[in-house]
Amino acid sequence: MNTFNLTKIIASLTCCIMLCSCGRTNNSNVNNNNNTSSQTSKNTSAPKVKINLKDYALMGFKGYDTIGDPSNYGIDTEKMVQDNSEAFGGSTPAIISDVSEYFDISIDKHLLSNGDVIHMFVGDRYKELSDKYNVDINADGLEFTVSGLTELQEIDPFDSAEVTFTDPLDGTQSRICSFNIMGCYKWVDCNIDKGVANIGDTVKITFTSALEGRTVEQAFAEDGFKPTQTEKEYIVE
Repeated sequence: MNTFNLTKIIASLTCCIMLCSCGRTNNSNVNNNNNTSSQTSKNTSAPKVKINLKDYALMGFKGYDTIGDPSNYGIDTEKMVQDNSEAFGGSTPAIISDVSEYFDISIDKHLLSNGDVIHMFVGDRYKELSDKYNVDINADGLEFTVSGLTELQEIDPFDSAEVTFTDPLDGTQSRICSFNIMGCYKWVDCNIDKGVANIGDTVKITFTSALEGRTVEQAFAEDGFKPTQTEKEYIVE
């Protein structure tokens, strides 16, 4: 091979190397530009949407006054997500179901009376929603005033009590004391403190609750009644 041909080959190889090198440099610059653009987009998120749970808290009441219960209470997560779908990235059933999992609902009072104030609590997990979605949730002040419970019918249960004193067979001055309650009270018991007493003595009849953990007034309330008295004394005749 002569010197002229060798020089042409070397020159051609040098040119190819320079072109390849230039191609790699340009691609590197393009990739760097793309990375910068992506990073900038990630760091410019929209402000978090503020949500007050009071706007979506549900609370109802049922039963009789003094022994009422909360009913159908909780957070309407479906409406909350739909109203703020952009912040949640949509309002699909899957998103609504996921958001619901972050609320641990409880209340602070049972055996309610009209006018009572009851509080709802949602736990602490809801705070994690601000990391998962573009929201800032306020759970303060979830309190409700009880209303709408059925008023109790005021009664004197002794109006339906029949008390009798029977002569004993032995002819003494004592009497056999007994009573009968004509009223129908499902959740109360009634007793007399003396089965036998002398003429002129007093005996006491007392209504008590048949429900564990309930007062006699609450037991009457289960039947819709409010007693004016729950014990009464009678003179043996």
